[in-house]
Amino acid sequence: MNNNLFGRSILVGRDEKHGSLGLYLTLDNKPYYISLGQPGSVPNSVSRCIPGSGRAHLRIDIDPSGHMQLSNLNPQNITCVDGYEIMKKHINPNSHITLGSSAWPLPLANVLDTAANVVSKVGKSAPKAYTVAHLKDVWHNYTLRNEKMDKKQSIYAFLRGIPMIVAPIGGLLSAYFVANGRTSPFLISLTVTLVTVPIVLYSSLKMMKQPEEKKQNLNNLKKNYVCPNPDCRRRLTNFEYEELLKMKKCPYCGCTFK
Repeated sequence: MNNNLFGRSILVGRDEKHGSLGLYLTLDNKPYYISLGQPGSVPNSVSRCIPGSGRAHLRIDIDPSGHMQLSNLNPQNITCVDGYEIMKKHINPNSHITLGSSAWPLPLANVLDTAANVVSKVGKSAPKAYTVAHLKDVWHNYTLRNEKMDKKQSIYAFLRGIPMIVAPIGGLLSAYFVANGRTSPFLISLTVTLVTVPIVLYSSLKMMKQPEEKKQNLNNLKKNYVCPNPDCRRRLTNFEYEELLKMKKCPYCGCTFK
């Protein structure tokens, strides 16, 4: 496979005007649409490729290392790789791919060669540079919230354990005061209960909310910690901010960071 496809995505489907195979890809923020094959050569069971809308039968994503992943873009589509129906699967240039209820064979080698030729003709310009300074605050806020929640979790766990600490002390006090005839065991037990039960209930309720708060914190990170390239916007949640600065580029689209 031509390495000028590395870091690219190709939408594939039926050309709605001619019934041939349609390919759609974006280069330097410009859309390119190619029609392959004879008119009417692709059956209606293959979903249409509609330029600019993101609609197609499938998408082929090629990472910066040249590994390919095929994604079926609609659960109603039928996409098979090497005889098995899939929604998402890693593929290679020799994978046998069929589309639709008619099991129409996708000419993968032709698709890749055609897309590579388009990239070559357009010319591979230097990758654009985007600032990632705003991602520093996003990552910092995420880690800071997680640290605060972990500290609270420890405090709540300690509060829930207070009865285990107070019970023996209450027993000793009860024995002491009863022995000296100053009070009854019931009053001491009641006092201990009135003090510890609200603490345990409060800490338990707070601990129950912690998983949801952590989930919300992670969702905020997934939403905002993304590649600044508007044509990419892939999540960068697998990389700490300092790691992104060392990488100096997006691992998906190849744009440089500044």
